[in-house]
Amino acid sequence: MPVLTAARPAAASSFDAIAALKPGPIGVAVSGGGDSMALLHLLTLWRETAGRDIIAFTVDHGLRPAAREEAVFVADTCAKAGVAHQTLRWTPDRETVSQAAARRARHTLLARALRDRGGAVMLTAHTLDDQAETFLMRARQGSGWRGLAGMRRIAPSPVWPEGRSVLIARPVLNQSRAALRAVLNKAGLPWIEDPSNQDPRYERVRMRRMLAGAPHVQDRIVNVMNGLDRLRRAADLRLVDSLRRRVAADALGLIRLDAAALSASDIALVVPHLIPAAAGSDASPRGDTLRRLTAALAAEGGLARRTLGGAWIDKRCGEIRIGRDPGAVRPEAVDGLWDGRFRRSAAPSNTPIDAAPAIVKAAAPPWSESGAECLVQTRIDHIADALAFDFAFSKYNHLTDGVVFA
Repeated sequence: MPVLTAARPAAASSFDAIAALKPGPIGVAVSGGGDSMALLHLLTLWRETAGRDIIAFTVDHGLRPAAREEAVFVADTCAKAGVAHQTLRWTPDRETVSQAAARRARHTLLARALRDRGGAVMLTAHTLDDQAETFLMRARQGSGWRGLAGMRRIAPSPVWPEGRSVLIARPVLNQSRAALRAVLNKAGLPWIEDPSNQDPRYERVRMRRMLAGAPHVQDRIVNVMNGLDRLRRAADLRLVDSLRRRVAADALGLIRLDAAALSASDIALVVPHLIPAAAGSDASPRGDTLRRLTAALAAEGGLARRTLGGAWIDKRCGEIRIGRDPGAVRPEAVDGLWDGRFRRSAAPSNTPIDAAPAIVKAAAPPWSESGAECLVQTRIDHIADALAFDFAFSKYNHLTDGVVFA
């Protein structure tokens, strides 16, 4: 095992830290490309001494004729290495789909499959090159400084409710594509080049080509991201403290935030995480509307009820309350959850529905009194844990680390 032996201080300790996050098998998303195949190879070597089960997942998205052949290639590679593998197939309901829709479908399939196998951590092979490309794409879109700090090392699954309890881990985020391909070349292992990675219709491909022609630009971007990442990690400490000490959700999903001692910047950090938790949705709203809302919540005095992102928000006596907008409730169950917030339970709620405010009762499931488990607090705890894990994991995987896998 020459590659892993040489990389043991960084590669294996990084995998050890990830394995300690959650029990159960560790999932890894493998497309057949160079990055994910290198990650699979390193995990296979690590597993020989770690004794942890690994399950590789390949998504056959059906968007290209070669996708099925690529899934077969990964399956054959896994069989030779003795790694469990599962192909997940997605059938788009239209011929043309957005990258955002394909990404959500991919994460939904991965999260469901991992949870079905008893796992809670999914590894992806995002690299330092991906970080630089993401920086340019987000900068063009007008992202704030936190977005420009790049992808996190550890993050909650970006889909809800399908991704509940699932963490995304990016153990090679500080490695270049060239370093990962050097791992494969040294081991004599093949990979498949996705032709869409050369298609200029995709913004990421255009950013990739621009960086390839100016390597010094990527170095400068990495230095900027490194500084922003340090700032974000400092803010994350305050955010985790606020989520754990100042936020509570009751059994009917009403979130209360004790904001009396919070600064305006802290309120702007916390509230975007609470809105989707209250609404049972994927992600927080962004932009000027959110900025105006958090500024109003940070101002002196109260705030009359407003709605945003499927939730209502108000402020009374230093307490911010956030609940589900009854007019946005989705009456159907998805992935076993009603409106992304409740699932049936054998035990009745410990918050009598008759005692709840009318707007909270209007957004409660029809079977609240007979037994409903609300997952709003569980989701808030999951977000806080992921942020804390990301902070701790940074010592294993920082943007300024040297190449350790080559």
